[in-house]
Amino acid sequence: MKRILKITLACVLLVGMICALAACSEKMSQKAVSLDKTGASVQNNGGMAVKYGKYVYFVNGYAGESAANEYGQVVRGAIMRTTLDEKGEPDYKSVVTIAPKNVYGEDKTHSGIYIVGDHVYYNTTSTDKNSKREYKTTEGVIMRTTLDGSKTEAVKELNDNDVILYAGDNSNYLVYAFDNYLYAYDPKTGKIDLLTKSNAKNPKSEEQTYVAVTFGGDYAVYTMYNYADESNYSSDYIVWAFDLKTGEHKAIMSSDIYNGDATRSVLYTTSVVDVIPESDGFTLYYSKTGKDNESVNGFYSQKFAASDLTFKKETEVRYTYETTTAAYTKFAKLSNGYTLAFNTNKIDVYDASGNKVKNNNADLRFTFQGSSDSVTVTPINFVEKDSEVYVNYIYENSFRYIKLFNKDNGTFTPANENMIKFFSAKYCSDYISYDIIDNVIYYCSEDLGDNVAYFMIPTLSEITSDTVLDKGKILGKISDEDLVTLVQESSSENK
Repeated sequence: MKRILKITLACVLLVGMICALAACSEKMSQKAVSLDKTGASVQNNGGMAVKYGKYVYFVNGYAGESAANEYGQVVRGAIMRTTLDEKGEPDYKSVVTIAPKNVYGEDKTHSGIYIVGDHVYYNTTSTDKNSKREYKTTEGVIMRTTLDGSKTEAVKELNDNDVILYAGDNSNYLVYAFDNYLYAYDPKTGKIDLLTKSNAKNPKSEEQTYVAVTFGGDYAVYTMYNYADESNYSSDYIVWAFDLKTGEHKAIMSSDIYNGDATRSVLYTTSVVDVIPESDGFTLYYSKTGKDNESVNGFYSQKFAASDLTFKKETEVRYTYETTTAAYTKFAKLSNGYTLAFNTNKIDVYDASGNKVKNNNADLRFTFQGSSDSVTVTPINFVEKDSEVYVNYIYENSFRYIKLFNKDNGTFTPANENMIKFFSAKYCSDYISYDIIDNVIYYCSEDLGDNVAYFMIPTLSEITSDTVLDKGKILGKISDEDLVTLVQESSSENK
C-alpha cells in the first residue's frame, strides 16, 4: 500500500512538473496569412496600433483582465492586421487575425504591441488555473507571435500584469520593466539580461530596482541609486542608457561624471524628463538638484551620439535655475535648434544656447486657448512640417490642434492662431487611449463597445462643426456577443 502511494505521489508530482513546463513553453499555431515584407519598417511601436510597411497591426479593442483568453476564440482584445489603401486609410475588408489572444497590461502607456524582427510582442493574461480550477488572470505572460500569425509562444511568465514593455520603431531588442527591475530580451538568442545590477562594493544581491525609467527612440534611459556611495546613495543618482539597436549599456551621468574627478564636491540628484531621438543618438532633457549646493538646480539637456554615449560638460545646455516654478514635463526639439518646454498648459521656447526666445521684446510663451492655470492640457505630439509647426493635444475630451510657428526659408515666426477642434471621441480610458499614425487616429471607442475604431483627420479646409461629432469608423472584427449588444443599443437610440 505504501509503495502504491509513493508511485501515485510521484506521478502527481511529475504531472505537476509537466504542466508547469507546458505553461512556460506554451506554443500555439494557426494557418499563416500572406505577408509582404518588401522594404517594410516599423512606425509607432508600442501603441494599440503599429504600422509595418503597408500594414497596420492593431489590438482589436479592449477586453480587460478577466476576459476569456482561450487561444483561437478571442475576438475583442486580439491582435489583428489591416492593409492600408493608396490614401493611407485602413481597409476593413482586409482585416485578418494575427494572434487570437487577449492583449492586456495594467500600464496605460506601454500596454500595446511591439514589433521586433519577425515577431509582434505583447503581454497577455495567464491561462493557467489555480487549485480551484480558476484562471489566473491576475498573472501575466509576455508572448510573441510571428508577423504572419502562424506561430505563438511564451517569452516570460510573470506573477502579475503590471509590466512595462518597450522597443523603438526598428529596434533589435525588447526591454521590459517588472517589479522595478529592468530587463533586456534578445529575440535572436532568447536570452534575458538584467540591466539593473547593484554597483555596491559588497552587494547582498546583484539585483537593484531603478528609480525611474524613460524611453525614446532606440533608447531606454533609467536612474538608480549609487549604492557604491554608502553614505549618500539615495541622493546620488546614476543615469544609465541602454541602446536597443546595439545592446550597448553605459552609465552616462552621475556625480562623479559631472564633477570629472573623485573629490565629489557636489552630489547631484538627476531626474530624467524626456528622451528625444536624433538621427545620431538622442538628446536627454533632465533636471538636476545639488545636495547642499542649490546653485546647480535647474533643467538641462545633453546630446549623446550613438557612437559615443559620453557626457560632455562643455555641450550641456542649461535652461532654468530652479525646478519648481517651471516644472516641465515634456520637451520637443525643432530643426532650428529651438526647444519647446511644456508645463501644464503652456509652452516656453528656448534657443540652442538655452536662452528664452524673445517676441516683441518679451519671452515667447504659447498658451492653450480656453485653458487656465487650474486646467491641465494633455499634449499628444509636436509636429514639424515644411511650412509650419503645430501641436496635437487633448482638452475637454476633444482632439485639438494649434499652430505654433509658420516656417519660411528656415525662418520661424510665431503663428498667433486660434486652436482648432477636429474630433470628439469617447475613447476607453482603461487602456491605451489613442494612437496617431500618418494622420489617422486609432482608438478603442466607448460608443462602439470598446471595440477598435479609426478616424481620418481632415485637412483644415475640411473641418466643419459636424466633424467633432464624428464617431469614427469601426476597424476590427466584432464578436457575435458584441454585435448583438451594438444592434440593440443602436435600435434604442433610433426610437
